[in-house]
Amino acid sequence: MAPAPQLASVLTVVPGRELGDGPYPGLAASLVALAREVTTSGIPQEVERAIDGGPRLRLIATPIGPLSLAETALCVVEVPNPRDDRDRLNRIVDGIPHQLALLDSSGKIVTTNRTWRETAMGHGATTEQAGAIGLNYLEACEPDPAQPPARVATADHGDASIEEIRAGLAQLVAGERDSLEVEYPCHSHDEERWYLMHAARIASPPEVVVTHFDITRRKRAELRLRELADHDPLTGLLNRRGLAVALEREAQRARRQGHACAAVLMDCDDFKTVNAIHGHAVGDALLTAIATRTARALRPYDVLGRVGGDEFILLLPELSAPQAAKAAERVRRTVAGTPFELKGARLNHSVSMAVVALDPRASSIEAILRDAHGALLRAKTTTKNCVVTA
Repeated sequence: MAPAPQLASVLTVVPGRELGDGPYPGLAASLVALAREVTTSGIPQEVERAIDGGPRLRLIATPIGPLSLAETALCVVEVPNPRDDRDRLNRIVDGIPHQLALLDSSGKIVTTNRTWRETAMGHGATTEQAGAIGLNYLEACEPDPAQPPARVATADHGDASIEEIRAGLAQLVAGERDSLEVEYPCHSHDEERWYLMHAARIASPPEVVVTHFDITRRKRAELRLRELADHDPLTGLLNRRGLAVALEREAQRARRQGHACAAVLMDCDDFKTVNAIHGHAVGDALLTAIATRTARALRPYDVLGRVGGDEFILLLPELSAPQAAKAAERVRRTVAGTPFELKGARLNHSVSMAVVALDPRASSIEAILRDAHGALLRAKTTTKNCVVTA
């Protein structure tokens, strides 16, 4: 009768634990039986055993040296449960505070996290719709043919259309690029929101992770800073910097389309007297009221800005100087037609205006002021409350 095998060594991947039975009830008996079989045959063996109330184990036995020594090296490995791995991954993904979806190689959504689902339900989706499982993300990005092409900001291409974004995602799914990053607006009827979408490809299996970050607070701060940089804080109109940008835009359009463009320099008559008699608070209110009346008399695409003090500039696209003079006269009548009721003061106030025909090839705010100031000074030293052409 062959002697019982000696358990020469036990190797384990369970750190810090000695394996006899160890944490696994009945393990030692299985190991001894396996070692006896390997020692007798001399052939390495690998089997799996289910432990009551515990994980599934892989037992690996290899004979060491001559059979006469009856020595066997044993290794015990816990076999991962795929379901446990998926559950753990889902818990990790659900803990991410940003919207996340995983796309398969055809672009279909195979999983989403809790934030994605909660956001969708907050926008009116049902519980079934919120998960979006099975929805083809590329088809969801198809542009609406009834809407004009939307443009969004991308990290690598500047402004891009929705069609280009969809093409970028399709390249990711096809393995033709590694990542894509886009900023886009997602406004509702009662709230403005912006998101940053980051998409990255996973090589194996071929999938794409899409994450949406809410950047609304940052975008609002950026827009506010831009507004402060381009707008007059008192009247809310464009300031000199904002006017320069608008002038360049209109000059380019005039050059491209070959139409005329004119500007008007408008100055409030006797404004210093208003400040001296009624105070600066009334003077500021008067400037704001004049700006409001002037804007009301202009076309939607005309541009109005304040260049400092009591001076304003009007940019009038597609109008020659004579046509612009008629538009300026309409503004003059609107401003002077009704007294201003401001902080207990009743003021009859007027403006004087000088019209300048713009050269689309060499126009600037400084050139408008230079060309119009002489004519405006002549108007203010004679009749005031009038329109002149420089």
